[in-house]
Amino acid sequence: MPRQLPADFPHFVGREEELARLTEMLHTRPGEPVLISAINGVGGVGKTALALRWAHQVADRFPDGQIYVNLRGFDSRAEPVQPLVAISNVLLALGVSAAELPSSEDALIALYRSVLAGRRVLLLLDNARDVDQVRPLLPGGAANLVLITSRNQLRGLVAREGMRPVALDVLDEQGGLDLLTERIGAARVAAEPEAAARLVVQCAGLPLALGIVAARARTTTRSPELAESWPGERLDALDVDDSTGVRAVFSWSLRSLSEDAARLFVLLGLHPGPDFAMAAAASLAGLPPARTRRLLGELVAGSLLHTGTGGRYVLHDLVRDFAAERAAALPAEQRSEALHRMFDHYLHTAHACWQLLQFNSAPVVTEPPAPGVLLEPVPDADAAWARFGAECRVLLSAVERAGEVGADDFVWRTMFTMHGYLSREGHLHEAVAGHRLGLAAAERLGDFDAQSLMHRRIAATLISFDDHDASEFHLREAIRCARPGGNVLAEAHLRRGLAFSYERQGRLAEALDVLVEIHPRMAGQRDSYEVGRHLAALGRAHHNVGESARALELCLHSAEKFAETQYNGQDEGPAGNLETLGDIYLGLGRHAEAVDSYERAVAMWREMRGATNVADGLILLGAGLIAAGEPGRARECLTEAVQLIERTLDGEYFQDGVQRARELLASLD
Repeated sequence: MPRQLPADFPHFVGREEELARLTEMLHTRPGEPVLISAINGVGGVGKTALALRWAHQVADRFPDGQIYVNLRGFDSRAEPVQPLVAISNVLLALGVSAAELPSSEDALIALYRSVLAGRRVLLLLDNARDVDQVRPLLPGGAANLVLITSRNQLRGLVAREGMRPVALDVLDEQGGLDLLTERIGAARVAAEPEAAARLVVQCAGLPLALGIVAARARTTTRSPELAESWPGERLDALDVDDSTGVRAVFSWSLRSLSEDAARLFVLLGLHPGPDFAMAAAASLAGLPPARTRRLLGELVAGSLLHTGTGGRYVLHDLVRDFAAERAAALPAEQRSEALHRMFDHYLHTAHACWQLLQFNSAPVVTEPPAPGVLLEPVPDADAAWARFGAECRVLLSAVERAGEVGADDFVWRTMFTMHGYLSREGHLHEAVAGHRLGLAAAERLGDFDAQSLMHRRIAATLISFDDHDASEFHLREAIRCARPGGNVLAEAHLRRGLAFSYERQGRLAEALDVLVEIHPRMAGQRDSYEVGRHLAALGRAHHNVGESARALELCLHSAEKFAETQYNGQDEGPAGNLETLGDIYLGLGRHAEAVDSYERAVAMWREMRGATNVADGLILLGAGLIAAGEPGRARECLTEAVQLIERTLDGEYFQDGVQRARELLASLD
């Protein structure tokens, strides 16, 4: 079960009344419909800190999972998270497979509520923008808890859903002193109580501001000097504007940094978030790694930056707003150069990962990165997958940012490289949205090849939703865009996608026709691997219409073509062809050859770490073993397949596959 709560805040003080109120609500509503509570207050007042402290205290009461969703309702550098995207991510975290996610809004919300209805889950929705963003995320059932933080009061949820609001105000004088004591030490505060009290007043009890002041105090010899050096103007009234209220604190903190650290901080305002690695910061500033690490450390020490998981860095929402405001004032040429370096860092990193996770794919990035870009090596496929996992959200945000500033080449190339990861990890809504941005960028560039690639990516994702009409439209558009370049291999790839869509719909004759049409033009092509993939698809299409002899001929020829290449185990072509051969042999009554083909396919799927493909292959192998008179081995294969599907809840054929496996197991009893 998911355990997604971020770490508790290390310097949490006070808030006993609010914690007690939250706990009281939990005790007074047992058995009632989902408990909803919202913590609201000004930016930087500690809403997330309070929510996390209490969520960790009661987490053991929700054994089916604790899920954290940052809705980014007030993030000036990114759009608020759409409810459907948030719902999809929650369902994936709860074990629902990407293939099970419906494409319609109503069906997706219904599935979400059904999955949560019988569970005890704590759902923390952080940084909600408004009622409309939150309402679709409210689950059904009587045992779940939804905890929301927002700068808005979300009064609509109070009136209609019975939400219990918890208003969070700034700390009082004692609370502020307690927080300052926690940060700089009791001895320092006790030695200079008047100066410490003045600092609390200057910060107006805002925890975020107090944290910054405390970081400064640790590097100042005497607290009175710090208090007296405070800028002449006081903090703006906190009830006027969230960002205005802390601007003076941030400005003062920025002035306390070294010149290079201050420059890096301002440049980080160009970063789209939500977090970043050292190499991205180094590229943005055009600095070497060691220098960048030192400057990032200075920013962390000054509480303008926080360290996240995996050694990554995070800017608080309001701090990012402040940095972005400063970055907007930089000369246009300086902004452009920094953005170019950042985009190059992310594009070349994503491309390197994609190349390790694909086989026989021509590079889409051939130009070297700009001077000053730092690229960290990606040694193997495992590292590439992990890098995509760490950078996925950043890459999607960077794509949006690049589209805003006209970096269209970055947009489509980055989305092209991300397709495999997004699809396999189930981020299908993000994939469709991102690929559409890529298509728009390719159209602005007038690049037909890029348009064809983007249409192809959109179509592949829509097939996963069984949206066949839209998928067919994009595949045909991809074919149309590919023709001006005369790229036969690209067109063959697209036709395979169209044939696969037809097969999923049961339009088997049409699937064959679309491949037969291009077959004469594939003769003489020198790319053995792509020819092998075409022959494998054509052989499968012939098999599906009952033409076994022709199918066997084509699939054996396909295997010969694959054998001519230096296949690295990172593409499904050879394994898929072996499964088709197994199907053909099984239909012809050649059971030993069928089993051999299925066994080799399963071995390949295992190398590619595709659990659902392995499960599907095991089901085919189990059927072959039953036909071959080996019930013991068949039972082992089918049992493993069921266990894989039930454990991962993943795979294109989840429901049909597990049902087929159980039917075959039942036939052995």
